[in-house]
Amino acid sequence: MWSVWLNVWTLTLGLLSLPHGTAGSIMGAAVNIQLLPQDTSQQVRAHYSLVSSLPCPSLDDLCNEVNCVDPLSSSPVKGALPSPGWCVRQWQKTIPRNHTSTLQFGSDGAVSLYSRADLSVRSDTNRLNQPPYVSLPPPVRIRAGCPQEIPVDVMDLDGDEIRCHYKKNGLGEFMRLNEETCTLLYEGGAYLGQYPIQIMVEDLPSSVKNQIHIEAEPFSTVSVHLLITVESGSDCSAVPEFTGLSPAGGAVLHVLPFQEVHLNITVDSSVSEIAVIGPPGLFISAMESGSNSQSSVALSWVRGPNQLAHLLSVCFAANTQSRQSHIRCMWLQQTQTDPLPSGTSKN
Repeated sequence: MWSVWLNVWTLTLGLLSLPHGTAGSIMGAAVNIQLLPQDTSQQVRAHYSLVSSLPCPSLDDLCNEVNCVDPLSSSPVKGALPSPGWCVRQWQKTIPRNHTSTLQFGSDGAVSLYSRADLSVRSDTNRLNQPPYVSLPPPVRIRAGCPQEIPVDVMDLDGDEIRCHYKKNGLGEFMRLNEETCTLLYEGGAYLGQYPIQIMVEDLPSSVKNQIHIEAEPFSTVSVHLLITVESGSDCSAVPEFTGLSPAGGAVLHVLPFQEVHLNITVDSSVSEIAVIGPPGLFISAMESGSNSQSSVALSWVRGPNQLAHLLSVCFAANTQSRQSHIRCMWLQQTQTDPLPSGTSKN
């Protein structure tokens, strides 16, 4: 009897815990969808972001379909931790309003991202629904035995209620998900290794705010896949902290056409890196160390003509060799403006 239970337990760990730093593994992925203007084809534009361990895959490795487009053909952002390092790939394509995209490369298993959009006019607003947006953070690192909250940053332009839930059964008792706040609650009891989690993000009418646990039909769905690395550690309090100069978590910055955005991220200690994931075309400076042992990077982004999503997340974390700060995400909202009159131009 004990041997049977041991075999079942071993199988469960084999499904959840992946080898640390497997080359070519998917360490995070997200899909956001946006309605196409004046389109009656029952299709939407999907915006994909993927974090891969090094070596960095090409876009052809991830999506060899004709309509896959690298929006700005920018060089992939890279990071060092966890080893052997990682990079970010972003692309977009037109997909049906209900769609599952399967991402696979290298020797690892496939990751499926599901999305769904309701293209009918809402009875409560008399407008088309805008699906929620979910951010993709840098690779998440937590320490065994150190309980921690990991927010999944989401936003909805319609002001709808948002509900998050596991695609499957999650990771048991050591990683719970608060569906109302979209927060992962790490209990501290996990073996060292890497654990995949996929979360579905749905928007619902505000009338279900006090009935969020009942089965309510969502307007739309997007999804995010995270690969959480559990590392060894003993001091649960000694993590890098961001200073007041850094953007606050959940902050929203409205960006006008042709506006240039400047941000500074500063940590109160010396760190190995400040990992950042943002929109295509985001400039990230080399990390600088100040005389007071602070570490900082400067970010800049120019909103030129683009077909990027209306909401763009910027997520960042400070890493040392043995620990990671709490992850923060903020949003760049591309403010919609009326087109210039015929015959005019932007100088």
